[in-house]
Amino acid sequence: MLIGQTTVLPNGTWSLRPDNPLAEGPHSITIKQTDAAGNQSAESQPVNFTVDTTPPALPVIAINPVGTQGYRHRRARQQNRHHQQQRRRGFGRATTDGNGNFVATLSPAQTNGEQLSVVATDAAGNQSPAASLTAPDTTPDILSVVDDQPGVTGPISQNGITNDRTPTLNGTAEPGSTITIHSGGDVLGTVVVPSSGQWTFTPSTPLAEGAHVLTATSSNGNVSNAWTITIDGTAPDAPRHHPACR
Repeated sequence: MLIGQTTVLPNGTWSLRPDNPLAEGPHSITIKQTDAAGNQSAESQPVNFTVDTTPPALPVIAINPVGTQGYRHRRARQQNRHHQQQRRRGFGRATTDGNGNFVATLSPAQTNGEQLSVVATDAAGNQSPAASLTAPDTTPDILSVVDDQPGVTGPISQNGITNDRTPTLNGTAEPGSTITIHSGGDVLGTVVVPSSGQWTFTPSTPLAEGAHVLTATSSNGNVSNAWTITIDGTAPDAPRHHPACR
């Protein structure tokens, strides 16, 4: 089937764009040269190629909670396709295996609820629609600080006062992570977050009298909300009798 004709330039070069777009799929192109007298040359050696203008399907994504992004693309033709993780700029890239699966490790890790997108690019340069996802937020939270010292017991409000020098902190964080509890710049201790994601911590050393700004910090440096309390364990002076009350 003839797909087009062109004239050779004086310098011996030529180019040709097919009269009609080529169909998707494999093609084998040969060329014949015809001179001014109508004589035709033999066919050239074939040039074989495949036309592929179909973009990859939308990637199917699963996210690993420790900050590594894992993805799966279920299309069978994916072994030669590339996947890119990006949020305004590329954070990771991987090539699918023969089953269409791939894993991309992001650098730096995205652990603060960032909005991410994944695009699949095939060998022909066609790009899939972008699949969107939200990175996990591994920032710990302090949900409550509790007084269990006799007197006034129960939750200590933000900026509250307590006589409990070893109050119990309760919060949430990424399961399996280790968080460090601070009072201002002082480290009070660490706790490993259980599988439930809910942690609790009681200082082993009594806190000093006065104000304390309590925070929890994850191993990747994310800092929780601050909870401010004041320790007041000093009993008031004994009341005095007024002579008129005798």
